[in-house]
Amino acid sequence: MKALEDAYLARSKKINKIEKVKELKKPQDAYDRLEEYAQNGFDSIPQEDKTYFLKCFGIYYRPATPEKFMLKLRIPGGFMRSDQAKVIG
Repeated sequence: MKALEDAYLARSKKINKIEKVKELKKPQDAYDRLEEYAQNGFDSIPQEDKTYFLKCFGIYYRPATPEKFMLKLRIPGGFMRSDQAKVIG
């Protein structure tokens, strides 16, 4: 039983890749730089922002579509008016 407890403690102290990235900065830092990224282009976006921080805001980088992002939106009640759809488009 002692060996299992030791293994559990060792595993719980191990920091995964995402936790290491989270230590670099706050998601708000990436959000504050969105306009800068838009002006300077795809190559100005740091890898950690592409892989983690932008996901916090529903912006997903997909290697299957290079230099493009997928945006996830929440639509309350699943209903959207035409003027709202035009703004999104």
